[in-house]
Amino acid sequence: MVIKYGLLTFAICLIVIWTIMMYTIIKSFRVLFDQKYTKALLGVVVVITCLGLLKYANYACFEAGVRLEQNVDMTPIAELKLPENIDRAEHLMRDKLISYRITKPEGNLFDGRENIYSIKEEIFGKLIMAPSISVAVIVYGNEEKAKEAYLDISDDFNSIKMYSAKSNNSQFIVTFMTRSRGSIEWGAILSEFESSVVFQNSNIIIYLTERIDDASDTKMQEAINFVAETLGTLNEPDKKGVL
Repeated sequence: MVIKYGLLTFAICLIVIWTIMMYTIIKSFRVLFDQKYTKALLGVVVVITCLGLLKYANYACFEAGVRLEQNVDMTPIAELKLPENIDRAEHLMRDKLISYRITKPEGNLFDGRENIYSIKEEIFGKLIMAPSISVAVIVYGNEEKAKEAYLDISDDFNSIKMYSAKSNNSQFIVTFMTRSRGSIEWGAILSEFESSVVFQNSNIIIYLTERIDDASDTKMQEAINFVAETLGTLNEPDKKGVL
């Protein structure tokens, strides 16, 4: 299929279509001078058809199936109201992840770099309820630091951002579902779709990243609902401020 072979297939399509067009144009001019108008008109039709095929080849090889919209409802995140200063992220998330790792600051460094956003800890793992989705929960020193970090993160997603918004106490980014091309495969589309949702509320930022073979198998909405429900328990008296 054209879609599967990317750049190489487009080059082949381009050569074939261009050859047909040039041959038809030359033949049309010849028959036109011989006053064979029917054949000349047929040549014009062939050229127009080839131009349409060229446009379709460009679409099929470079656009179709590479970028799709995520159909998610961010209302559960938008309506969240979290405590002002969340202390840590481990206790609530660790039994909801298949496997996870925790990164904490070491002096003035976090993960080997200067801890400019005063990160307290980061938890990363895959959700038990949706193994195709990785989650990263980052707890910052305060809400202002989290907002500063979110601005930098937002810039990183500019090329694949579907939309971003602010609502109540949350701000969030929703990306397209994308498939990248591999240079080794002559530009063929790689099999996995990747999409992300990033949101900031209080002094935390959470990333949800999904990788799936079939776009129809997405569990992103379920993950959004699940995370929002989990975070909502922070307002319970015995968990206030401890994620």
